[in-house]
Amino acid sequence: MIRNYFKITIRNSLKNKTFSAINILGLSLGLTVCLLIAAYVVYETGYDRFNENYKILYRVAQHQDQNGIWYKVGRTPIKLAPTLKTEFPEVENATRFAMWGNVLLSNEDKSLDEPGAIYAESALFEMFSFPFVTGNAHQALANPNSIVLTETTAKKYFGDTNPIGKMLILNQQYPLQVTWRAV
Repeated sequence: MIRNYFKITIRNSLKNKTFSAINILGLSLGLTVCLLIAAYVVYETGYDRFNENYKILYRVAQHQDQNGIWYKVGRTPIKLAPTLKTEFPEVENATRFAMWGNVLLSNEDKSLDEPGAIYAESALFEMFSFPFVTGNAHQALANPNSIVLTETTAKKYFGDTNPIGKMLILNQQYPLQVTWRAV
C-alpha cells in the first residue's frame, strides 16, 4: 500500500515539475525557519540558567556610537555599580568584573601564562552560584590580594594538595593568596 503511495507521488512530481519544486522548496524553507526560531528561543530562555538567582540577575549594557554605527556592549563606567546600589533601593547588590586576558602566574616551582583571567569584586560570589571545592565563597575575595582558582589551575600549581592559604605571584610583582577553589 505504501509502495503505491510513493509511486503516485513520484509520478505526480515528475508530471508537474514546477508545482512540485515550489512545494518542496516551500516545505524545506518553512521547516528551516521553524527550526531556527526554536533554536533561538531555546538559547534565549536557557541563558545563565546555571545560576540559582537567574530570575533576579540583570546585566547592564551600554549603547555606543562608533562612526555612525550603534553597538550594544557589556562595558559600563566604573562608578555605575556603586551608584546603582546607593541611588536605587530596588538594586540589592551589584558587582563589577573585567577580563584581563593572559596573565603570568607563578609560585616557587612553576611560572605559566594563564588565559582568560578575570578581575572581580567580592559581591560576585554573593550574586552568582559557582560550585566550589574548598574555601568560603562569601569570603573568597574579601581581601584585595586574594585569588580564586579553578580546580584545573589549582592542580597545575599545587598538585593534589589543598591550595587554600598558599601564595601565587601575578605578573611577577603582585603576591596573591589563594582563598577559594572552584570547580
